[in-house]
Amino acid sequence: MTSRKTLTVSPSTFHRVAEIEKNLGIDYFDAGVASESLQKNGIVVSTDQVFDTIPNLKRIW
Repeated sequence: MTSRKTLTVSPSTFHRVAEIEKNLGIDYFDAGVASESLQKNGIVVSTDQVFDTIPNLKRIW
């Protein structure tokens, strides 16, 4: 049997999504990916260069 884990999205993540959208003009879904990555000190795996415009965000591919 496969174990699955559900992660919750915190209010601070949604707040950061709104800041990224407003300040950088990035669409909601990309802002959501960026926000989660920044909150978790993660790396975005994407060919979308919009992520390169977000300060402190790491992107590969």
